Amino acid sequence: MQCPGSLIDMTWELYEVWARHNDGFEELVLTTKDLNLAKNEAKVTLDEESVDECVIYRETEDGDTEEISRLYRGG
Repeated sequence: MQCPGSLIDMTWELYEVWARHNDGFEELVLTTKDLNLAKNEAKVTLDEESVDECVIYRETEDGDTEEISRLYRGG
């Protein structure tokens, strides 16, 4: 039930962390609304021996994704 004249904005940003393994396999590691958590998880994931890079995407208001960060092993 909604009160007259009361609109609640229920929008928030979601972030996805994707890992790319050295064999080309891509894996969704995490979906979160916390950018700091996404960055930390990407760094931890890079410690895995088979992961060469991690990419963090942000979901736009249109439901599309845009890359906001790319981390490489050793870099």
